[in-house]
Amino acid sequence: YANYTVISTNTVNACVTTSVVVISQNFKPPVSSPTISIGTPTAIYCTAGVNPVVLTTGASTTQNPGIPLSFPLPVLWEGPSPQGTTTGVSSYSCYVPGTYTLTIMDNYNGCIKTGTINVLDRTQPPVITSPVATASLDCGSNSATLSLALTGTTTGGIRYLVDEYPNAAAFTPTNASISNINPLLSGTSASIILVSKVGTYEYVVSNTLTGCQAAGTVNVVPGDLTANFDADSYSGYAPLTVNFTNISGSSLNSLSVTSIWSFGNGTSSVTANVTDLAHVTYNAPGTYTVMLLASKGSCLDTVWKTIKVEIPSKLEVPNVFTPNGDGSNDVFFLKTANLSDISASIFDRWGNKVYETTSQSGNIAWDGKNPQGKECPSGVYFYTIKATGKDGTLYNTKGNVTLVK
Repeated sequence: YANYTVISTNTVNACVTTSVVVISQNFKPPVSSPTISIGTPTAIYCTAGVNPVVLTTGASTTQNPGIPLSFPLPVLWEGPSPQGTTTGVSSYSCYVPGTYTLTIMDNYNGCIKTGTINVLDRTQPPVITSPVATASLDCGSNSATLSLALTGTTTGGIRYLVDEYPNAAAFTPTNASISNINPLLSGTSASIILVSKVGTYEYVVSNTLTGCQAAGTVNVVPGDLTANFDADSYSGYAPLTVNFTNISGSSLNSLSVTSIWSFGNGTSSVTANVTDLAHVTYNAPGTYTVMLLASKGSCLDTVWKTIKVEIPSKLEVPNVFTPNGDGSNDVFFLKTANLSDISASIFDRWGNKVYETTSQSGNIAWDGKNPQGKECPSGVYFYTIKATGKDGTLYNTKGNVTLVK
């Protein structure tokens, strides 16, 4: 405040009178910041165009004693772009998230005070883990599984609605699709949906709390079946027992696969599950083609593999031969099979070596002559023979053979 002096002069007699006037100054703002209330919804949702956030202000008073003021005071609402400014109203509609400011003015002295409030953003749509996915209608199955997974944490209010799908497709749960009877169905809260047809399924995920949505697609393809097996031996020596492991399977699993086996040796079997054992013993050498025909529902597949069986190694040594040139039993000939290497030494009765050789095939034949090419006389000769069979058998044979002229 300030003192002002008023001077009054009489122009007739020049008398002067003075008076002091006290003038007070009032710069006091409103008592408190303006009250701002937020209605429902309390944040900006995807439905803001239909249901905006509404801010309101209530009564406010000045600091001037005895002069209470109730709304309306001159007010100014301001918000983030593209929100505009509004004056003189007690409520304000918010369509975008951000900080909003309310300014009020005391009608008595023109002083102002401001308040702010933050309107939260809740316009994030659900995040679908795989917006375009593939599912399989497995062989022999009447349903495929749509897994409509979302990324991140969801807090209720999520609904799944399949709005485009193959004709006559059935759903579990049934409210997962638009009903011809009630097309306003909002879908199901279940993110796992079973469908009955091959084709393209388009769906919408809605957050019923915010009105936000996301769209996805699942392509359901026909299942297939792959026949396959493994054997613990694909080659060996007779008798060879082979154990077969069935590793057939369909698009989703190996359940309910029926298998027909043909083992290539005239035997066969049928198994109802891939875990059932299949084995066979091949007693004769040869190459055997094993066939497996797998079936599941309407799916079929066949696979062939070969098993090679060889004769076991063998070493037989004669005890007499007659190198007389008559064409019969003229050589000391070993009967061998599947030997990888062999060495033989033959001695006369005085210990002189009359024959020595090595071979990788086992083909050894002594014609009864010594290393100098002379015919050995009739008599008993001694031999030592060492050999290794391709099947791993070791031979170390000693004996005698009679040479007869």
